Amino acid sequence: MKNKKWYCIEAEFGHVGAGHSIRADIYIYTFDPIEVLNKYGKIPRVKKKNKIPTIRELFHDEACEIERRIISEKGSKYIKDIKKSSGVYIPKGILDHA
Repeated sequence: MKNKKWYCIEAEFGHVGAGHSIRADIYIYTFDPIEVLNKYGKIPRVKKKNKIPTIRELFHDEACEIERRIISEKGSKYIKDIKKSSGVYIPKGILDHA
């Protein structure tokens, strides 16, 4: 059985005015890049038209840093919920502008 890993995907969020968007990294915890694309396609407000996003597997140190960041923003229970359910983490403040 494969282990889940953290992936970083560069997303472009829309609905911020005519022709405007916000670029930001989002993090997805899953088994492989194909599953990352499946989850990416279900995230609201992300522009998906005619683009294949850049997907990057995080190194162990980067993954630990993301988990620390999630815990500091939301608490340790939230990271367990992310890992059990959707696996998608959008850093604080990104959707506040959208």
